[in-house]
This record gives sequence, C-alpha cells and structure tokens, in this order.
Amino acid sequence: MKRRMLAMPEIDLFDLNKPVDLYRIIHEVYKEYIDHPTERNFLFLALGLTHLREWIADTSHFAIEKKQKSGISLTEGEQFFVEIYALPSFQVVQELCNRSKHHISHDAVSTTSKVSGLRAGIAKAGDKSGQLYFLIDGRDSRAYFIELLHKYNEWFSKHEYKE
Repeated sequence: MKRRMLAMPEIDLFDLNKPVDLYRIIHEVYKEYIDHPTERNFLFLALGLTHLREWIADTSHFAIEKKQKSGISLTEGEQFFVEIYALPSFQVVQELCNRSKHHISHDAVSTTSKVSGLRAGIAKAGDKSGQLYFLIDGRDSRAYFIELLHKYNEWFSKHEYKE
C-alpha cells in the first residue's frame, strides 16, 4: 500500500512537533498502561487520544463545521476528524477528557471506577492476579483505548509525515 506524504507545520514543542510524534508517545504510554494502569497514564491517554485528531486535521472542530455548512470539501485529515468522532468509544473518551480538562463535576455521562484482582469478564491474556482495572461504565478502559488506537493505526499506516 502506498503511503501519502504529508507536510505539516511544526508546533515547536521540543521533539513533539507532528501528529506522528504524539502518536508514538501515546503508544508508549498505552504499553505501560496495559500492565500497570495509573491515573496519570489514564489521563494522558484520554487527552492524547482525543486531541490527536486535531493534530491530524490541523484545524479545529469549528473550522471543519463551517466548511461542512458551506459545502466546502474536507481534507483527508478533516475527514478523519469527523470519522473518528463517530465512534462511540471516541465520544466516551472525549467526554472523560473534557470532564478532566475543564474539571466538570456535574452532568457526567460515563461513570468510572477501579477494581483490583483478576476478574472474569474483564481480564485479558497477560493480566496478573493483582491486576488493577480502570473501568468506564463497568467496561475495561483498555477496550476503549485500543479501539481508538486501531483507528489511528489505520490513519498512520496510510500517511507519512515529512521530516
């Protein structure tokens, strides 16, 4: 499969300049999170997986909405922005991201909880007997994150970013 080369403006954040840079860090954090979930990594994943689509689109929700209302064609990145938003997992993670980012303590849509110990119906291959699980509406948060990672993997398998 031929990959499209994209030139993106750099944002000048040390070595974190392009969408692929954030994508790589998200993967590193997710690998840690699988074995040893922490609030810190949960928060980073929620924030990162929510905002990576903006880095890919290289624009805001409002600009995309304005283009759609005007009948202007969206770029590939903007189309991806809209596609990933349609995933129920994305909407849940985004709600948690916004709840944390804006310290919203009311009108929560999803509930979160933690449980410890290997649990039938939650456990995955490789989990340990004392495994800690971060649950969203009773479902392992890793299930939400991995669905979004798969969607981002599709994007990055088709697109490269020029150095």
